[in-house]
Amino acid sequence: MDDFLTRLLLGELVLVVVLGLLSASETAIHAVRRPHILDELDERGRRGRIARTIGERSIRYLSALQVMEFLVVFAYSAIAAAYVAPRLSEILSFVGVRTTFRS
Repeated sequence: MDDFLTRLLLGELVLVVVLGLLSASETAIHAVRRPHILDELDERGRRGRIARTIGERSIRYLSALQVMEFLVVFAYSAIAAAYVAPRLSEILSFVGVRTTFRS
């Protein structure tokens, strides 16, 4: 495997990890938005109050997370379409799978 392909695959792996972190953050913010959890967080001291503030401002954070998720998925698919798909079609045609379709 050449160096360029290795860097592409590592870049895609990094994008998958970033997407996983963003998804986990989105799930956590959805969980914190529940009113009874907000009251419980308020009783936990300084860190709890910070988490409560994040929960109260969650609509802005969710919007930003969703935009970032979209950008990560867009970058991932652009890399896959531009670099990975042509190489994959070469491998598949070598194995005997037809990669061109006629209408």
